[in-house]
Amino acid sequence: MSTQTTPAQLFVSDGQRILVWNNFQEVGGAQPADYAVGQDTMDSNFNNNNGIFSGLNLGAQTIGDGHLWVAAADRIFAFALPITNSGKNYPTAKILYSGQYDVGNVYWGDDGTKVNFQESGLVFDPTQNALWISDVANNRVLRVSDPAGQATVDLVLGQPNKDSAAPNAGQSQANAQGFAHPWSINFDKLGNLYVIDSKYEGGGNNRVLRFNAADTVPQPGNIFPLPSASGVYAKKNFNTG
Repeated sequence: MSTQTTPAQLFVSDGQRILVWNNFQEVGGAQPADYAVGQDTMDSNFNNNNGIFSGLNLGAQTIGDGHLWVAAADRIFAFALPITNSGKNYPTAKILYSGQYDVGNVYWGDDGTKVNFQESGLVFDPTQNALWISDVANNRVLRVSDPAGQATVDLVLGQPNKDSAAPNAGQSQANAQGFAHPWSINFDKLGNLYVIDSKYEGGGNNRVLRFNAADTVPQPGNIFPLPSASGVYAKKNFNTG
């Protein structure tokens, strides 16, 4: 389950639906959701209903550029805010697809080819109109500029080049540059990026890395600068896995 809020609405990813509460600060205990995206009514079975999320269990969410962005394995759904109704096929503003599909629509900033990804965490940077994706399958974090338009990856953390998807940036042990199955990501108030570098249900490096805000700014002509994290949590040092 994942949750996000706007000033008026609360969103909860629940299996193959999104539950939406209006004016959530004022609701009482056990109050039903106002809307359910992914099913026709609040009482419908939300699994395998052949709707927009059929076969896809929803995960991380983030809010930005007037949209709710919701992760689902190898695609990301964007819904215009506010949510105004329920629906098995509630309209999307956009769906970002991994390049493994013919409809793949996220592109590398240097050569325009399609980017493959399997997202586990999302966070939106509203000051830069950029969607950050933790790509658990490829041991990296992607920065996608203009995600609602020409979605373009212009910066990658944790990966030295396109051909290397090995854990720890290809090194034999944990380090300050790489990840082993990065999971959730988020910013603090200073713009520093935090990456939970730990595989779902254990495994990976079991730590949290912090990247300074200055190191998450795209560098013209260099999508893979491989910056070092500025801090590590839950480990003694960067080399302890």
